[in-house]
Amino acid sequence: MKSKEEIIHSSIIKVTHSLDLSSKKLTDSIFNFLPLSRVIDNSLIKNIDLSNNSIEFLCTKSFSDCNSLFTINSIDLSNNKINDEGLRNLIIRNFSTNRNYFTNLTTLNLKSNKLTHIGLKHIYDSKTLSSQISSLNLESNMLGNEGLKYLSLCSFFPLIKTLILSRNSITSDGISYLSESRSLGNLTELYFYGNEIGDDGINYLTQCSFLTKLRILDLGSNNIKSAGIKSFSKCIFLDKLEILDFSYNNIESQGISYLNDCIFLINLTKLDIKSCNIKYGGMKYLINMKYFYKLNEINLYDNKLGYYGVNYLLKCNFFDRLVTLNLRENDLQSSGISPFYERNTVSQIRTLNLSSNNLLNEGVKTLFACSCFINVSILNLSTNSIGVKGMKYLSESKIFNNLTELNLSSNNIGEEGILYIKDFNFISKLKSLNLYNNKIDKKIEKQYEEFYNFITYDYF
Repeated sequence: MKSKEEIIHSSIIKVTHSLDLSSKKLTDSIFNFLPLSRVIDNSLIKNIDLSNNSIEFLCTKSFSDCNSLFTINSIDLSNNKINDEGLRNLIIRNFSTNRNYFTNLTTLNLKSNKLTHIGLKHIYDSKTLSSQISSLNLESNMLGNEGLKYLSLCSFFPLIKTLILSRNSITSDGISYLSESRSLGNLTELYFYGNEIGDDGINYLTQCSFLTKLRILDLGSNNIKSAGIKSFSKCIFLDKLEILDFSYNNIESQGISYLNDCIFLINLTKLDIKSCNIKYGGMKYLINMKYFYKLNEINLYDNKLGYYGVNYLLKCNFFDRLVTLNLRENDLQSSGISPFYERNTVSQIRTLNLSSNNLLNEGVKTLFACSCFINVSILNLSTNSIGVKGMKYLSESKIFNNLTELNLSSNNIGEEGILYIKDFNFISKLKSLNLYNNKIDKKIEKQYEEFYNFITYDYF
């Protein structure tokens, strides 16, 4: 059995310029066995991965006493137990020597630790972290609004492009602090998923006129309602946006109507509005979207669209440009597939998710005859009560000949239905077929898995 010191040495040797100590169950005591300073000082290491361990104080003596930290480009410390004092230890060398040892640091990942606003105050007070940082991940900590206050005051992040602040108990007050920042003008990606910024937070966002380069904005699960979308329509400086996420916000159909006023979304390619309670009434408003010139991916998961929602979707100007369409959990039933069957023109859709729609055998029979889906290569039909007949319909389909990935997990295929696999017209192209939870005997599952190397039984 390898000693802890041998584990570290072997990890260093494996990848040139990288020190990979992720998921080694390390604690701070590991550095009593082998000082990290000696490892770095005698190497040309540029990337350090210490993620998924139990590090708490960042080995004050070993790490902060290192003389070659200026060589490091990226540090991954995600999923540890680092608290505010631990973060202070990371920069303590700079405190004591008044010298910046992180000159070349461009990526710092502190996701899923125990940092509060005090940790960000340490960063602000030190004023020594690299001005070259382009990516900062602070997701799943306890920063709160005060943390955002100190972050917005940091004037030494002029090149930061990616800022991840998801799940940090940030409210509208935090966005208010952000609007006063003078050093985040180069941001291209901003993630706020899982906070509580609400409609008032969106109103403050309209004052962040320095976000002119933003390409990705994640506002999912933030207690935003239709009033917040109305305020968002005033963010005319966001005309570079390519990806917009409003998922898990109760914006309803009225919120979709306000998206019509977002004249700046001319470069949007992906819109995520899953679980927004828009129903088929909201889809009616989507028909009138005038500015989605480049939209090719839309996530409509869990919106209670039903048959009428699909009808409206097919009338949207952007439908013919869609490459990815997610309609999971929309109570489509077999009738919700018929509008696709009636459509004559071929769509560009490559990835189609129809999971959990109670399609039954009759629904998939209609689906497998839909000529508009001839280009689909990835298809998810999990949890649709598909049985033996459904497998027979699939084996007879002349439409889905380009499938490379098919998810049929959690249906009722059984041992009789699995026999139809050999008749699939697309079997030569298939790379993955998920048959998890289909009432198939374990011995037969194993036999088919050994015979067809593309079969999996993965839980999704």
